[in-house]
Amino acid sequence: MKSVIINDKKHQFPTSYEEMTFKMWCDFVGARQENDHNEIIAILTGIPIEEVKGSKIQGLEILLRSIEFLKKEPQLDEQPEKLGKFVFPKKIEFESVEQYQDTLAEIKRIQELNDLKEANKALAYYAAIYCQEPYDSDRAKALAESFMSYPCLEVLSAGSFFMAKSQSIATGYSMSFLRQNILLRKNRPVLRRLVRRLGFILHLTPSRGM
Repeated sequence: MKSVIINDKKHQFPTSYEEMTFKMWCDFVGARQENDHNEIIAILTGIPIEEVKGSKIQGLEILLRSIEFLKKEPQLDEQPEKLGKFVFPKKIEFESVEQYQDTLAEIKRIQELNDLKEANKALAYYAAIYCQEPYDSDRAKALAESFMSYPCLEVLSAGSFFMAKSQSIATGYSMSFLRQNILLRKNRPVLRRLVRRLGFILHLTPSRGM
């Protein structure tokens, strides 16, 4: 983490996906305006955008250079081992019909919404469905909310794994195929949006490339 001073107050911001929370990721994906660097700074520092607009920022150039990591795709674990305090076994399997059915139901709901931010937020719910034991759907939803403050990569890795796990059972396709050709393909337009959004900001500073 690095620091920047905005209106005489010190605020920290992430310099890697490892330092981002899952909430930051979801807010970034769902940002309202692709070319609004005020919104990006607000998301990464947690400051309301109204306070960022027109503010005096000491260390702005350092901030802009430090967030170039967002131009690259996050690298997800193919076999997630943990999510916060939850440690996954080497062989990850659903143990109740309800877990499997609720995951498929959420996947269907998200597909009908066609909302990028909601699609990403749902990854926390897929992971929470598996982590909740004994399984209870309401408690799983509450647990998913707590995952918003967890490390971004852990939630993305676990959530995409359990999403693909359910789809693999339902369709017969392999996990590797589903994670590579379904989930990631859907995310690539999102990542292209992020690159365009960052390109607007980073043209102000020397670029180190993708």
